[in-house]
Amino acid sequence: MFGVTKFGDNIEDEWFIVYVIKQITKEFPELVARIEDNDGEFLLIEAADFLPKWLDPENSTNRVFFCHGELCIIPAPRKSGAESWLPTTPPTIPQALNIITAHSEKILASESIRAAVNRRIRGYPEKIQASLHRAHCFLPAGIVAVLKQRPRLVAAAVQAFYLRDPIDLRACRVFKTFLPETRIMTSVTFTKCLYAQLVQQRFVPDRRSGYK
Repeated sequence: MFGVTKFGDNIEDEWFIVYVIKQITKEFPELVARIEDNDGEFLLIEAADFLPKWLDPENSTNRVFFCHGELCIIPAPRKSGAESWLPTTPPTIPQALNIITAHSEKILASESIRAAVNRRIRGYPEKIQASLHRAHCFLPAGIVAVLKQRPRLVAAAVQAFYLRDPIDLRACRVFKTFLPETRIMTSVTFTKCLYAQLVQQRFVPDRRSGYK
């Protein structure tokens, strides 16, 4: 089982996912999970000052997992033939799972590595509320109705606007569905990151759209 999340510029969303994965593997000890982003094993990047010398991006594949709510790192054998349960090359997923199941107590990441990651996720889940921002917005009634049913669409809407290009702007020339004269005042909940992305934008609507 796997999932993919687009967190955009909001790094806190990424670390909240780390917190969730840590808690899930703690609550369900039979589960093992790993997480990476476009930089690869970003948990190791966070704990870079405390990593063993042998561990680098080239040999870290399939070594970093959460098990029983703790960060685990499958080590490399110190000498050829030593610790026969450790593969000499980065393990496959099946190999990694077998190692974690049979030797979970031997692969626990060092206290300093675990502390570095735990510091990054400290404060969750309470930090979730602190990351939100509510703003009064003048929006077409249809959009207000949609957001009440599916508030998560705020993120997709902000991303589409923030990353718009000239081709996207063609859709903003004329509005046939969300007419400007239907606008009403409403409260919209954003993350602080999404709100910041909006307020830093300068946008002049096309005269044909009816918006000013």
